[in-house]
Amino acid sequence: MTLYRKIFILLFIFFSCVPHFAFGQCDHTLLENSLLNLEKYTYLQHFRIKSAHHSLNSTCAQFSVNLTKGITYVFTTENDRSEEGSAIVKLHDDFKYYSGNMAEDERLLPGFSFICGKSGIYYLTITFDNHGPGCAVVIMSMLNEQKPNRVNIDIIQNTM
Repeated sequence: MTLYRKIFILLFIFFSCVPHFAFGQCDHTLLENSLLNLEKYTYLQHFRIKSAHHSLNSTCAQFSVNLTKGITYVFTTENDRSEEGSAIVKLHDDFKYYSGNMAEDERLLPGFSFICGKSGIYYLTITFDNHGPGCAVVIMSMLNEQKPNRVNIDIIQNTM
């Protein structure tokens, strides 16, 4: 066997085994379950996070998102019930905290909405309430616009 063929076989074996042990991958059914609840929203993006270690004051993940002024965004969280931790999601920019899924009495809510007042880059910071381990999917969606019914449009046009 040539050296290139041996390297190819070793790389193939390595990369075929890695997904089974990869850090930061939650079960795909977790995403599917959270997408079932999006009736009046338009799915935009999701963020999968997993923490396998306990560490105090550590950020599990931070994602940047580009939001547009005037749009109502909805962030929902689906936690893996087989893991201990629940995701705490915070939305902020460089200067200000805007919203999150933790209530004032420190209860974790399933999600939160945010009406964007200024277009720009915002950050989602996601940690777990037990400082790890945990697994969650955060879905970013936007509220669908209320579109007039087609029948109503025809009635308005016929009366003019």
